[in-house]
Amino acid sequence: TIVDERYSTDYVYSYWISLKSGVDGKASHGVSIHLAWFELYGLGGSYFDSLLYDTYGHTDSKLDSFLGKGSCYHVSPSTFMKDRDFVSAQAVQPIVCVDDVNPGSDVTVSISFLDIENPSQSQVDLVEHSTIDCSSSQTVSKSVDASKHNLFHISYPGGDGSIEVSLGASQQGQKSTAYVYDSYPYSPISLESDPAFGSFAFLTSTSPNLSYKSDFDSTWILLPPSNSLSGVTSSISLSCKPDKCLANYYMTESGVCDECPSDHISDYGSTSVDDCEKCPDGSGLPYSLPYHFAANCTVSESYEEIQQSRGWRVWAPDFHSSKGWAWAVKDLSFFSDLECQSYIAPNGIIIESGNAGSHYGPDNAFDSSTFTTWGGRLDSDNIFWLGVMFDSPQTVKCVKVTSGINYVFELRVQAYNEEGDSWRNAWIEKSLITGENIIKIAYETNPTRQPTVPPTASPTISQVQQCEEDPNTLFLFKYNQKGKAVTRTCLSLSQRGDDVIKDICENNKDYHWKFEPAAAACPKTCGCGKGGSPVAAPINPPVDPPVDPPVDPPVDPPVDPP
Repeated sequence: TIVDERYSTDYVYSYWISLKSGVDGKASHGVSIHLAWFELYGLGGSYFDSLLYDTYGHTDSKLDSFLGKGSCYHVSPSTFMKDRDFVSAQAVQPIVCVDDVNPGSDVTVSISFLDIENPSQSQVDLVEHSTIDCSSSQTVSKSVDASKHNLFHISYPGGDGSIEVSLGASQQGQKSTAYVYDSYPYSPISLESDPAFGSFAFLTSTSPNLSYKSDFDSTWILLPPSNSLSGVTSSISLSCKPDKCLANYYMTESGVCDECPSDHISDYGSTSVDDCEKCPDGSGLPYSLPYHFAANCTVSESYEEIQQSRGWRVWAPDFHSSKGWAWAVKDLSFFSDLECQSYIAPNGIIIESGNAGSHYGPDNAFDSSTFTTWGGRLDSDNIFWLGVMFDSPQTVKCVKVTSGINYVFELRVQAYNEEGDSWRNAWIEKSLITGENIIKIAYETNPTRQPTVPPTASPTISQVQQCEEDPNTLFLFKYNQKGKAVTRTCLSLSQRGDDVIKDICENNKDYHWKFEPAAAACPKTCGCGKGGSPVAAPINPPVDPPVDPPVDPPVDPPVDPP
């Protein structure tokens, strides 16, 4: 799911497999694979569109787009998805195998997912040649063994480029073939599928020349075996040159694509370091560039263990607030202990992003009265922040935030770094509510929010769990930028790598009124089914029912600014 912050809509992306009925030919004996997306808006509105994966992508025909019985196809990330969410596109790469087809009736398929960190080994006799660095113009000619698979990787660091390919054969009557891909060709190499699967172009020794423009920063060329006899060779000549620099890179005077400074962003085709713009608030936190080709700076999901600082504040972007333009804080208090008993007086300078006017200034949040309110407003980067620059360094272990109707459901507790003149995340708290929120900064225990209203049952820890789970059970994976729950199934978790499973099971501690964290929902996947001890999970987690937040009674002056 991708949130469009401009229009407050969610884009949900998914892969679909389709078997057509009422057709003949290849279409009736195979499935088509699609990337589909829904734009969700309002109470029930949506918009739908999709694209088709052309299985045999080396031809112009769509009649060979179908995956037939006995074939497997690796669904590589499309340019469309890489432009929108490069990390998620790389993380979710299905492998579709068609086991059986009853034309016009039903199909049996097997679905697995590529483990990027531990991909399947080559199933063919493969010679991988050295990567050709095309950060500047290059020409390479090679003679290769025609009885084996030969793979070439052309890299354009930080940019895209153009390539000219020529192919030849050493023996009369021999027909050599080369296929061109935008990503590593897992289908023919790891799945022993047709070498055309996933390709975008091809050439033969009888039609030996090809011009091709790369996608992102790589091109792959595979020469499958063309002769079983030893000593028979094929020849290939590659000429490549860089074209334009990708997003967040710029072209230097020497014609090389160089990466923008840390947490800076630039447009595709940038030609100067001056084109690189710093993410809001700088220094990597709280905004950062999540990966090399990201289209936008995003809120950082990491924090540091910070013991002392002169400056402490709470911080939230507009899309983490209930209204988007206002945050009403009745009280903000800092404490030096986890129990929120040792109050730190706000001796120093109170700092803020902005306010609604003289009656709603930042001092109202520190006057120990809930009848006055900081009417928080956004700064020029669309961020709320409120805190204190203390006269001397302070240790903060607990924060109390009492919000009115206009509240934030996620915030960062930040500490000022004098050396770097920047603010750093010291803690991230989610699932906040209107009213009082107690935030314990306990790095060793990963605390949860303490609600004002106690839970219906005190949470207890199960030391022994039954090693059973329903693979279709949904667990709370995370909250998206609008505070909505994002879920995954136990089955999808079980198909991830061991390190990923461990991370999700041990570190996902958030709760939702409907969905449990992975450790509670998927005990078998989280440990007890692998010969180890299950991850301890609350049996009765505190529950926040899905009701509208309480409305503050009118007072004079008004609690929340208009």
